[in-house]
Amino acid sequence: MTVDIPAEFSDFVQNIISRGGFASEADVVGAGLRLLAERERKLELLRAEILPALESLDRGEGRPLDIEDVIARGHKRLAGEK
Repeated sequence: MTVDIPAEFSDFVQNIISRGGFASEADVVGAGLRLLAERERKLELLRAEILPALESLDRGEGRPLDIEDVIARGHKRLAGEK
């Protein structure tokens, strides 16, 4: 597969290569794709974690937040209290 580096990234890629971080444009693109794949994996994990809560809200099982309670618990947590 051949990939053209967009002009807006060309200087960046060449700078990374010249500093010795990567041997070629393909190595830079590969590293970028690995980061993108990891980001997508983390997003999928996050979606899987929040899906049950969203489904619960859709069923009308949510509770309204008491913002004053949230703030008070945050202050206690910051102060090291339980």
